[in-house]
This record gives sequence, structure tokens and C-alpha cells, in this order.
Amino acid sequence: MYNQWASQNRFKVDDTLRFKYSKDSVLVVSEEEYESCRSTKPLFFSNNGDTVFKFEHPGVYYFISGVRGHCDKGQKMIVKVLAVHNPKPEPPHSHSPAAAPAFTPASTPAPSPSHHSNAARPIPLLSITNLPLFLILLLPMLFA
Repeated sequence: MYNQWASQNRFKVDDTLRFKYSKDSVLVVSEEEYESCRSTKPLFFSNNGDTVFKFEHPGVYYFISGVRGHCDKGQKMIVKVLAVHNPKPEPPHSHSPAAAPAFTPASTPAPSPSHHSNAARPIPLLSITNLPLFLILLLPMLFA
């Protein structure tokens, strides 16, 4: 019953699950401990009757009841947590590499009117981050 509910929901990092219970406990365990319904060293343990568990990272979480016999009777659940895919802006680096001055290859011929190519355009600020792009733009000029 619990796994059916969990499989019908999507969980992502920073989501929470709330467990309300009495005379029981909630454990997060390894897959092996989940399968055997026994844990001597759970990854998480709570027995306060009102447990809020926060998913800190993506992956598979295995929950079981801590009371002997409850897990064997089905009080266990697997939750799959997805990674969040909204990239956070990177903070400015204190030691960012210095950018090279603007670069225009000296041997670049002027583009012909019938040839539509952006390869001969000057590339401003050659740096480590746009070096692959620079090489892609430069290669057609070298073999023309």
C-alpha cells in the first residue's frame, strides 16, 4: 500500500515527508536492511510520533517501521527522489582567469559576397570558457 502511494508521486530534493504515528518509529535503512526488515544501524531514526523527513539528495530512500513485525506486515516504503534540474547561478570567482585581448587572425581573407560565413568575424575576449567555440570557428578558416 505505501509503495503504491510512493510510486504514484514524484519526489525531488528538498521535498519532505511527514509521518504521524504512535508507539512506533521511522527508520531510513539500506536496501539490504529494507529487504530483511531489520536494521542495527539505520541511516535515520525517529520515534517522536510526528516525523518530518527532508530529502537532501537524489536517489532511492528505504523506509521501514522500527517496531518488530511491523515491517514484515508491510509497514515499509521505497521513495525515489529526482534531482532538481534548475541550475543555480554560479557565484563570481575570486580568482577567475584573465581574458586574452580580442583576437582576429591575421591571415583571414575577407569573405566573398557569395559565401555566407561567420568564421571571419573577430572573436571578442578569448578565454578558457569560449576556447572550444573559438576552435570550432577557426577550423573552417584553416582548411579553406
